[in-house]
Amino acid sequence: MKLDFDLNRYCAEGGAWGEAGDTVLPEGFAAGSGPAAGSAAGAASSASGAVFLKIWGPYSVLASAAEPSLFYRRLKREKAQVHGELEKITLGLAGYIAGALSRGTRIISLAEPFGIPALLGESSYREYAASYLVRLLEALGEDPLARGLIHLCPHCSVPLEFFGYLKDAGTELPGRGSYPETLREYAAGEKLLLAGRRCVHTGENRSLRLFTIISP
Repeated sequence: MKLDFDLNRYCAEGGAWGEAGDTVLPEGFAAGSGPAAGSAAGAASSASGAVFLKIWGPYSVLASAAEPSLFYRRLKREKAQVHGELEKITLGLAGYIAGALSRGTRIISLAEPFGIPALLGESSYREYAASYLVRLLEALGEDPLARGLIHLCPHCSVPLEFFGYLKDAGTELPGRGSYPETLREYAAGEKLLLAGRRCVHTGENRSLRLFTIISP
């Protein structure tokens, strides 16, 4: 079966990027989800000073656009085509996120709800989920002018760390009130930070753990 994934059409229709309303954000945040929220995110940033944009990683975007009962078979039977689609999606996401950051978005919350080892097994996780997510993070980090904060969901960051794709940078920034408030403060800096191992849904006073990427 042909996937024939059309990234432009997917972006135009909003895609399955998560819902803006499924996270309760602290006062002062503007929420966005997916390409349809891009221009709104830029406008909101000038008013609120912080925009929180939720994005799914390459594998989850592709898996959400396919028939779930058939998609796992394609990972074995149509490897070349699946890799081609993931390559296109990764490039598209990198461009979209870079554009959002340039328009004033400060916090990118990145998750892979379908791309976890418990669902895929280690081999497929490494091949289809982790490798493309790392490529996406590397692409974002190549821009020397990029600033803000990429927050990895713990269900995303912990497996990446466990399987050797992320390294603890040895830096733990002190909490500034609730964890979302901590994210907002450190996202206002002059660099692009990569944080993980914490859940944005918690309201606790939590420190910020920073990570570096280890290329596969």
